[in-house]
Amino acid sequence: MISLVAIGGGKITARETEAIDRHALLLTEAERPKVTFIGAASSDDAEYAQNFADYYKSLGAEVTTLALTRSPSEDEIDEAIFGADMLYGGGGSTAKLIEYLQTAGVADRIDQVAQDSRILVVAGLSAGANMQAAYCSTDHGVEDGPLDIIPGLGYMPRTLISPHHITEGEARWKFLKESLPLADAPHIKAIAIDDWAAYVVPHSYQGSYGIASRPDSHVYSVTPLVDRENSIAPIIERALAADGSIVR
Repeated sequence: MISLVAIGGGKITARETEAIDRHALLLTEAERPKVTFIGAASSDDAEYAQNFADYYKSLGAEVTTLALTRSPSEDEIDEAIFGADMLYGGGGSTAKLIEYLQTAGVADRIDQVAQDSRILVVAGLSAGANMQAAYCSTDHGVEDGPLDIIPGLGYMPRTLISPHHITEGEARWKFLKESLPLADAPHIKAIAIDDWAAYVVPHSYQGSYGIASRPDSHVYSVTPLVDRENSIAPIIERALAADGSIVR
């Protein structure tokens, strides 16, 4: 069974998403969650991986890094995926991350876990959020480059994820307004996620909700209409305590 946590943005080194990350760990229902960090979106940058490991260990997790760009063995991939309570996709190039997940067989292994009775949380920030949906909004790793829609891994059916709706707000809203009505799958909806906020889909796929580590961050559902004012609806949000628990 898979639970999904798509985080819109934030710096882990500044602990900007700490309440969200603690909530994701609670969703594993594990006493000491085993977390596998996948940093292929950033070409497995060593400093990023170490910062993530140090940060998540401080939250009470055990951390393994799966460096897909360095050609791990099948056994290493199996251990990293099947032995984890949570998989976390880091930020960077969405297209690169998805390519490595598919080529290395990670996506197939996640599909296998989805059929099991145990819980696996698939979480991630920016590119790691994008990968979870049927469609992604991506700049192909080019800073300030044009946004495009590409296929994701499909764990959120008929859904497109668009992160960074505070730090990249104007460009992101313009992209959704112009692109959704023209998308190949006009029945899709977009989930627009502010930085420091996350969209959560429990393993039951019922009762999805938004959470945030800051009161001014939100999550929105956007239907493919040209008139933006009539197409955006805030998703019901749940407030978080510092320990990641839901307070309302």
